[in-house]
Amino acid sequence: MLKLKKMIGYGAVRACYEHPENKHLCVKVFLEKGKKTKSFLDEIHLYKKLENKLSPYLCFYEEALVETDKGTGMVTELLRDDDLSISQPLATTPLTEEIKAQIDDFTQRLIDNDIFFYDFNLQNFVVQKLKNKTQLKYIDMKSYRRYKPWTFLGLEKFIPSLARLAMKQRIKKLNNLLQE
Repeated sequence: MLKLKKMIGYGAVRACYEHPENKHLCVKVFLEKGKKTKSFLDEIHLYKKLENKLSPYLCFYEEALVETDKGTGMVTELLRDDDLSISQPLATTPLTEEIKAQIDDFTQRLIDNDIFFYDFNLQNFVVQKLKNKTQLKYIDMKSYRRYKPWTFLGLEKFIPSLARLAMKQRIKKLNNLLQE
């Protein structure tokens, strides 16, 4: 059993800790103990399904879940910069032409492959700085096909053209956020 000590951050339902045995990995656990781990398994499966289409924009996910003192956890890559500091969210990073181009490429890959993520919160993008280059990473796999219905009956879940339209609207909002 892993003993988690160093919290890196947390969201609405999960916390992220530095892996106690490997500083290049993190362990995500639910804030509410006893929560079902099926969503972790779904996220790992999704990573395997999408890693080739969205490389290099995804973090690595280990296939097996781990037991921790905070409940069952999922192990992923912990993004670190050259100086070993934890890479920062896009929200706190200056927007360069290099990052803008990567955002455009990432979002175009989503549209081209009918991959529908619905949470483009700037905290879900991280900018990793390695060897004088920056690499955009998207860290919220759990938002895949999880959405608040855009149409009255949620038809975009079953009609790809509507889902693409909804994605384009979310991408437009993302670009507007970046220009603020």
